Amino acid sequence: MLTTHMPSIFVYSSNRMVFNSTTRLLLTLLYRSSKRLTRRLECWCASLRHPAVSVSEVDAAKVAWYDQRCTYRRLRQCKCIEFWSERIEADRADPCKLWSSVNVLFGRGSSHSSAISGEDFCRSFADKVAKMGAATADADAPSFSGVQTSISLQSFTPCSVNDVVDAICLLPDKCSAADPIPTYAL
Repeated sequence: MLTTHMPSIFVYSSNRMVFNSTTRLLLTLLYRSSKRLTRRLECWCASLRHPAVSVSEVDAAKVAWYDQRCTYRRLRQCKCIEFWSERIEADRADPCKLWSSVNVLFGRGSSHSSAISGEDFCRSFADKVAKMGAATADADAPSFSGVQTSISLQSFTPCSVNDVVDAICLLPDKCSAADPIPTYAL
């Protein structure tokens, strides 16, 4: 995408893009402005969620927002490629530094935070359960319906630990700032 709009700032060496200082600066500026525009379009779409706005206007806003998100993600990926390409190229002469950079890239060897103790971790979950209990204390009692007689669960297929681990690894790594440790660390 960038090469079609600004082909003169990119230098190619054996089918690989080389980032010079001008490219780096323009990529950073494009990335930041694209991020701002993506957030503005997201807020605009959120503001259109009331009955007075026509469906076609909401659909047009969503399409614009989704297209901008794709552009932003491409720029982000390009910036990430630029960073790691430069980092690995800079450490190429020293194998020890190169492996250190690769380990950082893959997230290996990161030290665990000592800021969170085991008691803090357990307390955060206990607090979450207490907050949930307090928030639902005034709710109606749950109601249950009976199972239809035509439905039966007669057999189970055994699964191994590896099957469970594979299923968990397929789940998205979503976490919140309120979580004491990130999901990927679990």
